[in-house]
Parts: sequence; C-alpha cells; structure tokens
Amino acid sequence: MQGESSKSVSNLVNRYMECTEDLNFIYNSPENEQKVITTVSKNLETCDSFDFSVAFISMSGVTALLQELRRFNTGNKRGRILTTDYLNFNDPEALEKLLEFDDIDVRIYTKENFHTKAYMFTKDGKTTALVGSSNLTAGALCQNKEWNLLVSSNEVSLLTEIQNEFESMWENAEYLTEEWIIDYIPRFKKSKRHHEEEKIELESDKAPKPNLMQMDALRNLQSIRDSGKDRALIVSATGTGKTYLSAFDVKNFNPKRLLFLVHRDKILNDAIDSYKKVLGKDIKAGKLTGERKDFDSDYLFSTTQSMSLDHNLSRFDPFYFDYIVCDEAHRSAASHYKKIIDYFKPKFLLGMTATPERTDAKEIFSTFDYNIA
Repeated sequence: MQGESSKSVSNLVNRYMECTEDLNFIYNSPENEQKVITTVSKNLETCDSFDFSVAFISMSGVTALLQELRRFNTGNKRGRILTTDYLNFNDPEALEKLLEFDDIDVRIYTKENFHTKAYMFTKDGKTTALVGSSNLTAGALCQNKEWNLLVSSNEVSLLTEIQNEFESMWENAEYLTEEWIIDYIPRFKKSKRHHEEEKIELESDKAPKPNLMQMDALRNLQSIRDSGKDRALIVSATGTGKTYLSAFDVKNFNPKRLLFLVHRDKILNDAIDSYKKVLGKDIKAGKLTGERKDFDSDYLFSTTQSMSLDHNLSRFDPFYFDYIVCDEAHRSAASHYKKIIDYFKPKFLLGMTATPERTDAKEIFSTFDYNIA
C-alpha cells in the first residue's frame, strides 16, 4: 500500500509539473520594456480563434490592437468578446468599432457585477489563456501595474474550467447591436458628467488645480521620467482637461524653453490662456503661425504647418526646446508633423489625443514608446 501511495503522489506531482511548465507571469514593466500588449498581440496574430472576457473596454485599448484585429478579421477565423455595462465605463465608440468586424462577435453581460479579465487563444487544438487584472484599455495593456498569469496547455482541467465559465456567461449575455449602444449612451454620458463639472471649474478665473484624473496622470508622467523615459502619450476624452494637464506637468518639469504644437491656429490662444492660468500671466509666451513669428519666446505655441516649414525649422537647434507638447497627437503620423518630431530632441515629449483611432494605431503608440500616462 505504501508503494502504491508513493506512486500516486508521484503521478500527481508529475502532472502538476506538466501543467505548470508553461505558466508565465505577465506584467507591465516600462523600465524593462515589457508590456502585456506584447503577449496579447503575439497570440492574436497566430491563433485560430480567441475568447476575451473583459470588464472594461476603451477606445485606446481597441486602437492598440486594431491592426491585429483587422488581420484576424480577414482570416476566416472566429473571435468572441464578452464584456459588460457594469459602472457604465465602456466607451460607446469602442463598442461601435468592434461591431465593424464580421468575424468577431460581441456580447454584453448585464445580470450582475462583472469584473473578469481573461484573454484565451486557441491554435492547433492548444489553448493559451492570459488571466489576471488587465482590461482592454491602453493603460492596462501598456503602462499600469497589472499582474497576469499566462497558461498554455493541452490539459483539460484548469483551462476547461475557465472556458466552461466563459460559455455559461456567454449564453446568458445580450448581443451587442447598434440599438443596444444607442440605449446605453445616455447612461455612459451621465457617468461622465463629473468631467464636465471639472472642466467648468478649470475654466473659471480661479487658479486651477489638478483634478483626480490629472493627478493620477501627473504621477504616471513623473514615474515614466524617473524610469529614464523621455516621452509619453495622454489618451483622454475631449473635455477632461488635457491642455491643463500638460501645463501642470510643464510646471513640474520647469523647462527653460517649451514648444506647444497644434494642428489649428484657433487653438493656440486657448492653449496660451490655459498655460498662463497655471504658470502665471508673466510667462514669455508667443506664437508661430502664418502671421506671427515670435521666435524669441520661452514658451512658443506653434501650428504644425508653420513649424514644419524648412526656413522656420532651421532657425532652431534640435536641442533648443526642453519640453515639447504634441496636441492632437493622432495626427503625428502626418508627414509634416512627423518631420518636426524627428527633427527635435527634447528632454521630454508629450503627446495628447482623444481619438487615437483616426490613424495607424501602432504608428502613434510607437512614436511615444507605448508609454501611456
């Protein structure tokens, strides 16, 4: 009996070792250039099918995986995404984007609080599952402190249990449709109303102070710099105070010279007003446009069209500006915008956008080294 017992224990140990030899810890470590998105992208590119179960989906998250999703959608494969209306967080624009993919089905689980985060991929009968804390957002995939376990196995126990739970919730979820999104939008807008209140407060005559979102982003920006990085991207909805956020960070950074780039001339005055509210009315701010050439300004606010002109660009040494802000950074793939970014070598480069999906996602995110603040 003792021999049989020892043999049984040995079999259990061997099976455990077989199941866990393909177990890996996946997390974001910007200082080591390690990101969760790398694992998700790699498996999405090679899988035959996938099942995602994620509580929160943002446009930035969909954008970060947009190329992989597009390639998957053209390969006669099957993908399923299960999400929720819990806390009314999910971006309607992101949900609408997912409806564009014919080979990817999306359902909404509405029966109870839903907070799962799992990415399951199947290739040649082998299942790989990433389970942990990462939602389908750019921050969770690229920057946030996230802990996930990656399990790859032909075994039926653990992964089958995960898959069975997914199937059960999938069958009890609602189909995502245009009609569902239309009904959901008022709830989403109501939950975001506090952002408008914060915007009104920032636009008052009082010296503005960072709101909660901005304080969190400022800490992330400082952490990015402390880790030796020299660029980052802010992805945040219109009306959440990105210009003020950049001004707060410029105040913390205290550059000798600043360049603020915008796509449209009419934004410049608003940006200068915001910076003066944060940094003081006495800052030496000027404009570079078709009509104004304030080259000697310490804080230069310029249109990308004007700065990209050779006779303007050549006036500056590549290291002239300590800090550069790229407003509407989703346009940074445009040739004239990229020309400016490639020319200058600032100590820190900050991109800001509300709509990164308007152009090639990887081009935008890679420009800022995937550092999502």
